[in-house]
Amino acid sequence: MKETSELQQQLLDEMEDWSNLDAMSGDDFEVVGNYVYYTKSGNDYPVYCRSPLDSDEEIPPEEIVLNINHLADTFGYQQARMSVLKLSPGATHLAITVETDTADSYVGHIVKVGVQDEPMYLDTIPDIFNIEWVTDDVILYTKAHNLRACQVWRCVIGSTDKTDELLYQENDDRFFVDVSHTKDMKFVTINSNSKTTSEVRVLSSSSPMGEPQLVQARMEGMEYYVEHHGGKFYFLTNHGGAADYKLMCTPTDTTLLSDWREVVPARPGGKVVDMDMFHQGCVLAEKRGGVPAITVVPTDRAQDTYSFKLPTWACVIKPGANTTADTSGYRFSLSSPIHPEVEFEFHLPTKQLWKQTTEDSPAVPDHYIMHRLMATRQDGTSVPLTVFHKKDVVLAGKNPLLVYAYGAYGEDVNMNFKPERLVLLERGWVLAFCHVRGGGELGRQWYHNGRLLNKEQSFQDLESCIAHLHGAGYSSPGLTAACGTSAGGMAVAALCNRSPALLAAAVMKVPFVDVLSVMMDRSLPLTAQEFQEWGDPAAHPDVFNYIKSYCPYHNIKPQSYPAMLVTAALDDTRVPYWSPLKYVAKLRGLQQLTSPESGNNKERMTTTDQTEHSNDLNIRKNSLILQVHEKGGHFGHDSHAVDSEQAAFEYAFLYKALGISMP
Repeated sequence: MKETSELQQQLLDEMEDWSNLDAMSGDDFEVVGNYVYYTKSGNDYPVYCRSPLDSDEEIPPEEIVLNINHLADTFGYQQARMSVLKLSPGATHLAITVETDTADSYVGHIVKVGVQDEPMYLDTIPDIFNIEWVTDDVILYTKAHNLRACQVWRCVIGSTDKTDELLYQENDDRFFVDVSHTKDMKFVTINSNSKTTSEVRVLSSSSPMGEPQLVQARMEGMEYYVEHHGGKFYFLTNHGGAADYKLMCTPTDTTLLSDWREVVPARPGGKVVDMDMFHQGCVLAEKRGGVPAITVVPTDRAQDTYSFKLPTWACVIKPGANTTADTSGYRFSLSSPIHPEVEFEFHLPTKQLWKQTTEDSPAVPDHYIMHRLMATRQDGTSVPLTVFHKKDVVLAGKNPLLVYAYGAYGEDVNMNFKPERLVLLERGWVLAFCHVRGGGELGRQWYHNGRLLNKEQSFQDLESCIAHLHGAGYSSPGLTAACGTSAGGMAVAALCNRSPALLAAAVMKVPFVDVLSVMMDRSLPLTAQEFQEWGDPAAHPDVFNYIKSYCPYHNIKPQSYPAMLVTAALDDTRVPYWSPLKYVAKLRGLQQLTSPESGNNKERMTTTDQTEHSNDLNIRKNSLILQVHEKGGHFGHDSHAVDSEQAAFEYAFLYKALGISMP
């Protein structure tokens, strides 16, 4: 890649031109009680501040709540990536968790709020995952073993007895445990969740030292999530076969399943992103047909449930903090690959939608357009695609195309705004996001249709999407690249085995390419939890044979492969670094067997598409690059500069692999 260093720098310079769009979102603040809380830039990390709402001064006095820079210096953290930040009910303390020097390793801190001098760090809790306030003096936190949060502990802040109490132990290794509180702060919930089943216990804030009470014992395949309002528990649940969830409720004094009553029926084809309970109504942030939507259920008249329109450009909806139940406004943000995050507030009493903006917010160029398309499979299934390009792009099959895919765990393909993507769009690229089965864009059934013994559907959907794009003139195989991360990288790798002629290049970031070996090894973290996604090949011969039939590593064969960039991370605790390494080693070994020197030139592992755009085919031959990151773990670095450098490297690779001239 040395010969692309000039191009990488050019791409970095162009990314810098777009970096100011990261500030497109509205004012970053939240009103809690008598204060407005907001963040300011610090040296390396943000500074969290607050000012009183009832101040008579023209410029209200500012109080620093937490300075992450001071925290990192005090405890000697080389990095301090904030994971959780929660204010106690009376706003007297702050609970935080920080990812420190090792990926997936977190430390908890309790900070006294309102101290005028140096910050007062009251408690430090190692090896913590999540934390939640019961009262101003009592917290619950989770601890993990092999990356699985499986214990809930209770801690009394400032107690002379420093022995914390183990409150709950989750012994089923398919389940993760988490803690949260209801919006009205009356209960803390202890949530045990596998990928298909859930169980909740509640601890009343009025009895912080009491025993948690079971709401509904786990039933295989039944999921439910708990909120509280007006003496009732509200459940978002798939009970009764509601694959895409319905809203139910019951009085708090009787949680028997037979007493649950339907409030809002299930609506197939949608995905509930989040549920927020306010005094004036329950707000559901959703995806309907893959498009963000919001539904409001009035707490006193559920029959008057309504939805309201959101901007048509929106692709991603993210609920705001919305910390209190007695507010009249629901805050959320919308974004897309070409629109930076913009904050909105929906005023519940008047049903008015307000856009939260700053006067100097930069404008996104208006010469980009978005198309929502459908690729039709041979079985009649319609697979959604979302496509972006400049208005002046001509659909004649001559545009470079970058396809993004994921398709696992019921998660959407990442369509968050990233300024570096605008660099490709400005250069005439087409960006396409494929919403294949196994993802969550069209609801839980869409997810179930792409997991376990249905996994092949994800790959077939991806093939159909790319073929549709080619047929519609967006690009051609010699100018098409695919990109996937983790399970998305696995989908791209499977595509390279199955239909290599559809692509000229592939970028696979920390790809899950040796599914079979990992799922056979129970000593690895998270393997047991993954059985509900991929199946247990050691226990079921049919699962073994099925996984082996699509596992990218086990299906490498002598054929022409696209050029590939494969990344791995030494600190990756989710996809072990050796998995991408052995995948690349096997590909390279096969390259040697099929090289000209071996006398088998007809089966060379090279990109063979010789379109008019491939003006330097020698560059592309045997282009298989392995990039190993020493730091950052599975989710990369928490650094805009590092992310930009990596994006420039990947884009330069694509230019080289597709044979596009490098200006």
